[in-house]
Amino acid sequence: MPRGKPSQSARCAEHDCPLLEVDGEYVCILEYVDDHLGGKQVKDLIVIEDGLISILFDDDHELPLLCPHCGDAIDVDEDEFLDEMADLYLVALQYVPADPQADEYEGIEFLFASDPDVDVDDIPEDVDVSTLVLHPDSARELLCPGA
Repeated sequence: MPRGKPSQSARCAEHDCPLLEVDGEYVCILEYVDDHLGGKQVKDLIVIEDGLISILFDDDHELPLLCPHCGDAIDVDEDEFLDEMADLYLVALQYVPADPQADEYEGIEFLFASDPDVDVDDIPEDVDVSTLVLHPDSARELLCPGA
């Protein structure tokens, strides 16, 4: 499925995030990621090349870990990262707009939890959670099974 770069000018009316070109049409980057990864469980990590690591989900989708600041591969300890993320489910996404005054970069915040049906507005203490902010290009580089 050919994808283009996130659009810098076209924005989603609902989330005010960039739109992503998919097969010649523009779609909300959050909705695109949610359609492919929402509710999916983290299965493993895959080392691609040159330090690029992707999260492998239970349905074989691969999400590359790209730094929200520069878009390059994130430098993480693979074992530690997998220990924290393994078996968690993607339960929520949020667009993080850039704020140059606060030295904050545009990104997508991923919320993972040990309960796939957790209410993200009221997470019980017995549910493990982890958040991760990635560059929007992580969504553009999302690999679908069989693609």
